[in-house]
Amino acid sequence: MEFSRIYDYADMIRTTNPGSTIVARTSKEIEPSKEIFAGIYICLYALKTCWLEGCRRVIGFDGAFLKGVCKGELLSCISKDGNNQRYHVAWAVKGLVQAVYELMPNAEHRMCVKHIWSNWKRTWGGEERRKKFWDCARASFEAFLKVKLDELPELSGNKIIKDLLRYPKQSWHKPIITMLEEIRVKVTERMTNMREFATKWISDISHMALGYTEEQSIRATKHEYKWNGDTEFEIQDGIYKHIVDFVKKECTCRMWQLKGIPCSHTFCAIFLKKYDTTDYVEHWYKDKTYFKAFSCCIQPMANMEMWTSTQNPKVEPPVITKMPGRPKKHKIKAQDEPIKKFGKRSRKITPMTCSYCKTTGHNKKGCAILKEQSSSAGVGSSIANAQATTAASRCHSSTTTDAGSVA
Repeated sequence: MEFSRIYDYADMIRTTNPGSTIVARTSKEIEPSKEIFAGIYICLYALKTCWLEGCRRVIGFDGAFLKGVCKGELLSCISKDGNNQRYHVAWAVKGLVQAVYELMPNAEHRMCVKHIWSNWKRTWGGEERRKKFWDCARASFEAFLKVKLDELPELSGNKIIKDLLRYPKQSWHKPIITMLEEIRVKVTERMTNMREFATKWISDISHMALGYTEEQSIRATKHEYKWNGDTEFEIQDGIYKHIVDFVKKECTCRMWQLKGIPCSHTFCAIFLKKYDTTDYVEHWYKDKTYFKAFSCCIQPMANMEMWTSTQNPKVEPPVITKMPGRPKKHKIKAQDEPIKKFGKRSRKITPMTCSYCKTTGHNKKGCAILKEQSSSAGVGSSIANAQATTAASRCHSSTTTDAGSVA
């Protein structure tokens, strides 16, 4: 089994990608004479170095339960690059989240809003609640958040807020090394693709940042401003008055600080002073920093059949606990989880649209308009054929008569 060569796998990564961090843990508590697999953590040197140089200091953690014979959990550490796309930093089997709390106790920990909504909606579902929930999540300053929270009881009473604020913290089925190698290869391919993508930028800032600045510049035209003659501005946005400070690069709406890209209130002041927008966009979103995030290359590695024999101890797989029923290999999807975007579409979900008349409810084969036109054309064609046949007969008869007269 592949578990027996987990130490060899760690040595191969250290050899082919020097500077990488890979820790394989085993335990002898269950059987003192054997080393039982307990976990493995992998952070490749290229990902570690490029993340420090080219990505914002924000990381997220998520996990997926392994579906093979030996159960466990695959944990991944994901960051965001300058285009607000995912950036793989590290992955592990078991124990990564707890290690983060132990090693970085002072770091700020937040829960994923999407995961909170997935659990919260089981009790408080519905389209109106979904909209109110995301309004609360997107509130960037406290006064606006309180307004949005006050709107929630209008739907179902005060209990809906209590359930939200007390939210608790909280598929792979392939062999261990095969699974880890597939992850490494996919991350390698993504690094290469992102380097190519960076060469096609049309601006000094990322596509995401460029789109966001255009959106905020349009919103800025609806604001009213007052300048204090120095570096600060008062911006009236509806019932709220925000303060923009160009020295501190701050706005009281907090969107500039949170995103690192000027908000609509800042744009209002930028238009007045005719400043260059890119000067006030954080360097994380600029092309030079983005190139740094993908400047290193993950080195290739031979497969397990090519590895040399070592004296590393053989690791035993985790103890198998047989559960009742047939093991599941597919993820159990939520009711509102999006359907896959590839393969044959289901007729039960996708409305049928006619390619001829462009109306829904039928296809081209059952189109009444097309059938009617075809039948009309068929009748016309029959009449024309009959007329042509009659004319040909008359012509033939006339020719015969003329020939008899000559004779």
